[in-house]
Amino acid sequence: MTGGSGPVALPDTASPAGTGPDIFTGPVKRSMTIAGHPSSLSLEPPFWAALEAAAREHKLPLNALVARIDAARVDDGGGANLASVLRCWLLDRAQHPGTRGEASNIDTDPHPQN
Repeated sequence: MTGGSGPVALPDTASPAGTGPDIFTGPVKRSMTIAGHPSSLSLEPPFWAALEAAAREHKLPLNALVARIDAARVDDGGGANLASVLRCWLLDRAQHPGTRGEASNIDTDPHPQN
C-alpha cells in the first residue's frame, strides 16, 4: 500500500538514573489533605511532576495548589473529576506559557490582594 506513514517515531523517554518520569507508566495514587479532607488522587508520573513544578512556581504546598484548583472546579459546578481537571489545568499551562494557570481562572496567588 502506498502513502503509508510507516512506524511512528516515539520520543526517547529513557531517563538516566530516574531523572524524569516515564510517559509509559500507569497512574500513581497519592493521598493528601485537600481543604481539610483526606483525599487520594491518581495521576500519571509526568502529571505529578508537572503539578509539583507548578506548586513550586506558585510557592505553594502541593495540596494547597490542588485545593485551589478543586475549589475552582466546585465553583464551576464540579462536573468533572478532580484528576481530569488537574490534567486539563496542566495542559492549559503548557499551551499558554507565562499565564501560570491564571488562564484557567484559578487563583494561585498565595497572598491575594483583597
